[in-house]
Amino acid sequence: MARKQQQPTKAFVEEAGRWLGFALGDLATARSNRADQAVPNRNAAYMAQQAAEKAIKAVIILEDRPFELVHDVEALALQVPADFSVPASGNDLAWLTDL
Repeated sequence: MARKQQQPTKAFVEEAGRWLGFALGDLATARSNRADQAVPNRNAAYMAQQAAEKAIKAVIILEDRPFELVHDVEALALQVPADFSVPASGNDLAWLTDL
């Protein structure tokens, strides 16, 4: 029997929004780092990985599910709800994790 879809509580929406805000901040930092030729590319890549990790955690939080406290984007993507499509391949996620 399929799980009944429930609306997330206001608290979970707010917490997911907080994590999404962290992700957007990390993405802005990654873009800024990338634009600055004095900053090594690895710094921009690291911040991009952090942004992806926090965005995935926001999705998991919306489902009122705990997430593993790991820095493995690929492992986190396996925790998202089955009806949510992560817009990246397993190879891309593994590459991000290895940064």
